[in-house]
Amino acid sequence: MKYSISELSKESGVTARTIRYYISLSLLQPPRGTSKDSWYEDEHKDRLAQIKELKEKTLTLQEIRFYLNGGDPDELSQVQLPFQLKGDFWEEISVSPDLKVCFRAGTSDEKKKRV
Repeated sequence: MKYSISELSKESGVTARTIRYYISLSLLQPPRGTSKDSWYEDEHKDRLAQIKELKEKTLTLQEIRFYLNGGDPDELSQVQLPFQLKGDFWEEISVSPDLKVCFRAGTSDEKKKRV
């Protein structure tokens, strides 16, 4: 079946903006056809469902891309985030038993100054 981006969005429950974002991250294949007459297919819809399911398991988008592109699930912990700079340190706050918030707290030099 062929879908426009708005139809795919409605069918999958994922916004058109998010679909474009997933394409830019190589989580989702671009639409078929030319830019003016492009369309999406059931495989796009299925992939969005997979992404949604993996996000519910708290995987990051980087980890999801690694996994969906054939990476070994046992190696997920070795995935490097592209935005993590050398020398950054991260803090973690437990909001509830099932929810932790991580944030960049600064660089290792800034941490030394605080201590």
